[in-house]
Formats: sequence, structure tokens, C-alpha cells
Amino acid sequence: MDIDQYLASIHTIASDCCERSLSVAEHLDSMRVEEASRFDELLHTRRKLMTTRDTESVNGYLQIGHFTDLGVVDRCAAFQLCFDIEQAATRHELEARLAKYDEEQPLFRAIPSLFQHVRNADLIAYDCLTHQPANAEVVECDGHCGILDYGLNPVIIQWFRRHFPDAPMFVRLLPHRVYSSRPLQRACEEVMRPADPKIWKTLKIHRGRRDGGEYVLFDPGSTPKGNRQAYWDYHVRKVLLLQSSVKRDNSGRLTMMIEELSDESARAGVLIGRCMHFDTLDPVGTDVSDSLLSHLDLAVQVYTGSGRQKRKRQSLADGMVESASLRAHLFRIENVPFRSIFAIPHLFFRSQALVNEWLSDQFPEWQTIMPN
Repeated sequence: MDIDQYLASIHTIASDCCERSLSVAEHLDSMRVEEASRFDELLHTRRKLMTTRDTESVNGYLQIGHFTDLGVVDRCAAFQLCFDIEQAATRHELEARLAKYDEEQPLFRAIPSLFQHVRNADLIAYDCLTHQPANAEVVECDGHCGILDYGLNPVIIQWFRRHFPDAPMFVRLLPHRVYSSRPLQRACEEVMRPADPKIWKTLKIHRGRRDGGEYVLFDPGSTPKGNRQAYWDYHVRKVLLLQSSVKRDNSGRLTMMIEELSDESARAGVLIGRCMHFDTLDPVGTDVSDSLLSHLDLAVQVYTGSGRQKRKRQSLADGMVESASLRAHLFRIENVPFRSIFAIPHLFFRSQALVNEWLSDQFPEWQTIMPN
């Protein structure tokens, strides 16, 4: 098996894992029994590709009770084989999850009427769905079940529906997941560039002007004062930073974008951005408690290849940044009070430490402004 055949096999296995919702370990265990010669061929090829760095990177995994019937070299190759498949599976799942909606996807083949409620090829009108309980990721339509995108916390939907039941709302379902019966549920920061907190009280950004901020997580273990939340966000959730940008364009529209960057899929060569965006037509001088948003939306952006490192070096506060390789909206709601934004960051972004820093820096009185 040459390198091209190996890579083709890796992508086939990764695709199969995603489509059948199997873990890589489950798939390889099955292959060792049912397709032993194919497994041996893959293992032999991966062993030939092993480098000293590959061997060193899996030493810690040799303590795990897996592939214990193999020799040390083959065990190292077997773990690297797992990693190769997992990287391909991560990319395959992201591509399937964030693909633009079309009528040939499993969700719409099973529920053809649902496509009538699609907005801009990546969201679905919430009112056409049955969602009980409202804090679950499973929804129903025409006798089938769909799944809310993994990046959308169902509590966000529940909160907005309770406070603003008449506001137009749109959500994203996974286009490649549909079920005929209900499935089981799964259910140390430093301010690098503080934003101006005074602008928000009366929306004091004038036409053609911009402001922004940047909040970065450094390894809390390297700083004198411990922070358990920051440690968890940095080492476990792999969050890097949170950036914000606010501007008022020449038409008078005030917009804000907040993006959190995470290296949770770094092994697959992927940088994940979670974005919150909102805008208002209210003029300078409007008290934030009285302001109305034209819309608020949440999205996921995926940076790959050279774009991954480029995006890490850029800041939203400076204006334009690298375009994402993949992007999809997860949620949208229209015509809700400005103060409703304060319910979202803790439910959407992964780093609670950075969210707390951003809110305290930008909106010192946010807890008293938020709807009850």
C-alpha cells in the first residue's frame, strides 16, 4: 500500500465512522476481527511512515490497555493510525455539519417539507419545529427527529422563547443526522487590549468609527496567582483568546462582532472560531436599556491550512481578518432588546474566564441591565 492508498483508506474509514456515529477505536476493533488483512496492511504502512517524533508522541498512550497484543513498535503505529483517522474524521464531521443546506441532505430527504422553512441555506425557522423538552438538543418535525447543531446550547433557545415569544427565531439542525424515533441525548485571563467601556451606556460610536478589545488566556500554571477556571479553559477547552470589534457604518448602523478562538481541534489542523454578532439602527445617545437590536446571530467559523496561523496573528479590533474555510450560522433572532445579549456569552462561548473579563470590562453594569 503506497501513501496515496493509505490516505484514501484513512478518509474512507473516517467517513464511515462519522456516518455510523462510531468512535475510531470501535471501528478499528471491528476491523481487526472482520477485516484483519486490511488492518494489517494499514498498520504495516503506518509503521513504515513512523518518525522519532511520532514514536515519542504516543509514549504516554502505551499505558492504556489497547492494542496490548502487539509489539511496542506496532502499538505505536496503531495509535498513530488512530490519530490519523481521528484527524480525518474531525474534518469530515465539520464539513458535513457546516455544509450549506440542500434538498439532497439526509435531513431534508427524510423531511422534504422542512426545506420550505430554510433561511439563507444555513438556518431553519424555529416555529416549524416541536421542541420538548425545550432544554434538549432533539427536535421533531413530521414524524422524524433532528439534532440542534452541537455548538448551539438549547438553553439559549429556551431563554429567548420565554422572554421574547413573538420574536422571529431561526436555528441550525445537523443536515446529516435524522432519526425515525427519538435518539438518546448527549448532552488565567489577561486583558491584552481593553475596549472602551464608556461607549455602551449611550451607544457612543459615531459614523465611520471603530473600537474593539482582545482578551487572551495564558497558561495559568506559569503565573503566580492560580485560577482554576482559567486553567480548565486553557488546558482542557483549549481556548486561546476572545476578541471584539464594534463600529458604526456610514448608514448609521452600529454592529458588534465577538469571536472566541479555540485550538480544541488542533491535531486535525483546525482552528475553531465561535462568533456572536448583533446590530442596531439606534443613534448615538440612545440609552442601552432602551435600544432594540435589528438582529442577533451566532455562528461557527473554521480556519484551516495557512489561514489557521494567519487568523491567530490578527485581531478583530483592527478590522478585517482572515476569511474562514467553513462557516455556518447556528442561531438568529430579530427585534429583541439590546440588553438580551447578556444572556448569551456564558451559554455560547467556552471560556467562562474570558467571558467574565469581557463583560466586566465592557459592561460593568450588565447584571442590572439584563432581563429578569
